[in-house]
Amino acid sequence: MVQYMPQPLKHPKTNVYYYRKVVPKGLRDKLGRTEFRISLGTKDLREAKRRYPEKAAEVEAKLARAGGDPVHLTHKQIVAITGAWYRRMLDQYDDEPGSPVGWDEWTHQLRDAYHEGRVAEVIGPVADELLDREGILIDDESRERLNEELLANATQLTSTLINRRRGDYSPDPLLKTFPEWESVKALGNQGGIASMSGLFEAWAAERQFAPKTRYSWERIISKLTTYLGHQDATRITERDVIGWKDALVVSDLSPKTIGNHLIVIKSFFRWATTNKRIATNPARDVEYRAKSDPARARQSYSDDDAKRILLAARQEKQPHKRWVPWLAAFTGARCDELCGAMASDVRVEEGINIIRIDPVNREEGGSVKNRSSIRSVPLHPALIANGFLDYVAGLPKHGPLFPNVTPDRFGKRGGNGSKTIGRWVRDKVGITDTRKAPNHSWRHRFADQCKKVGIPRELRFALEGHASSDAGDAYGSEGYPLRLLAEAIRRLPNPLARADEEVALAERETGIRQTSAPL
Repeated sequence: MVQYMPQPLKHPKTNVYYYRKVVPKGLRDKLGRTEFRISLGTKDLREAKRRYPEKAAEVEAKLARAGGDPVHLTHKQIVAITGAWYRRMLDQYDDEPGSPVGWDEWTHQLRDAYHEGRVAEVIGPVADELLDREGILIDDESRERLNEELLANATQLTSTLINRRRGDYSPDPLLKTFPEWESVKALGNQGGIASMSGLFEAWAAERQFAPKTRYSWERIISKLTTYLGHQDATRITERDVIGWKDALVVSDLSPKTIGNHLIVIKSFFRWATTNKRIATNPARDVEYRAKSDPARARQSYSDDDAKRILLAARQEKQPHKRWVPWLAAFTGARCDELCGAMASDVRVEEGINIIRIDPVNREEGGSVKNRSSIRSVPLHPALIANGFLDYVAGLPKHGPLFPNVTPDRFGKRGGNGSKTIGRWVRDKVGITDTRKAPNHSWRHRFADQCKKVGIPRELRFALEGHASSDAGDAYGSEGYPLRLLAEAIRRLPNPLARADEEVALAERETGIRQTSAPL
């Protein structure tokens, strides 16, 4: 018999689509209903399909909670689970904190609820959503303590986001106080369940993921469990994974992001089955092949783009906005490689001014993409002429190259640096073409410029820190002499050279310094 994936249903009178789920007979008395019927709030089928998985996950989580025995949470577990909520909320609103007025109003609501004894009424929906996400049912005592802890964290969250809106992005000290929430694993995996969160913990411990990788991949696993409405890895079927993939396809995610999600899930289940944690791999034969659209392919910066960005950077007072675009233009380095550099990484080797990209000398949390990324890149004459070495000379010798960029939750300056430069390129410089990535399009341009001036592919890879597909290139560790790399760098054209020559000529003729002069 052919089985069809659940679909949104259309109301016969209003034409609004809705979600419908029949409640199993054994749970009807406990839930007080025979079915769930929830409006999806749209008459558009495509939009309804996009919203459907979220509603399905909410209902399945409610059914999972109703079908189990209440669990008692310790004080540490309550602090941990509310801390996980705090982190998610802060991450969600960190880039765009919203209006301080709205957060201030919520603060007053929370305080009134505390003084008037209405904590459960006001914070209850937040607690319900949190418990639904984790798929657990807790006892009354735990619920009361959970509500109180959530109220305290929500109050602190509003204060933090108001400060974010006012420009204060200093590290949040509260984040360090939360113990790690271990989800279903912490509750003992009752009933022999191989929980997804427990398996992920074991996988991450064995592979020793970097903090950022762990965070990103755990979020992908969480998306799958939220869609399914449960944590039991032994219950997940191939049809479940295909359904999740289909839900991703009709969402707003890009094909590349969807492909990356599937890579993580397939790797996770492959590890779980190979290590005999589960019997079968439900993702083994699931494939995703989206047709690429050439019109949406990533593009490099044009000469006009480069001029606009570099000229705008000259006017900036914040060091990373002043210098990271220039370094990216003339070194081809990644934004996080530059933002995470130390002042001592800019030095002289073999009589050549270079910037060293190597995690050994960097702050805790500093890293590179791969072995080939560790390299020394000679500085282009345009960087020196524009005063970059003078800037470096004014920094503490053992401090960061860009101390104005605060480290993110993983200890990296690249995350916050990329975000602020990205917004600057879009909003201030005005380059809004989505095919041009504010930071990564410099690497595309660098590669194009190398090809135009005839720099050999091997030298370009050495300068970019790009891993070669040739296995033979992995042998040897000395790399190319700095003299050859410096000669290659000097061949790259300066997009502002002509404009600067015209400014210099005007200065000589008039004796008046021009505002767009390089120094």
